[in-house]
Amino acid sequence: MPSLTARQLRLGLMDAGITSTEVVAAIEKMPTERDRKTTAVEWEYATNFERCHPLITAIGNFLGLTNAQIDLMWRSASQI
Repeated sequence: MPSLTARQLRLGLMDAGITSTEVVAAIEKMPTERDRKTTAVEWEYATNFERCHPLITAIGNFLGLTNAQIDLMWRSASQI
């Protein structure tokens, strides 16, 4: 899958009904402080996102999304 810009990712999430607040809440549920801090930096400062990056899987899991749902959202966001 193609990489997404931060803009594409955030607009894709918005189109799927997922807010930035929900993403931040998912990050805050991560098991360790290091996981939370690392993921927060990735979320806030990354300019490109890769579908296979652990951040995407972790946040998707905390949001209750399946891999198929993430893939569909990813493909849709890549068209933005």
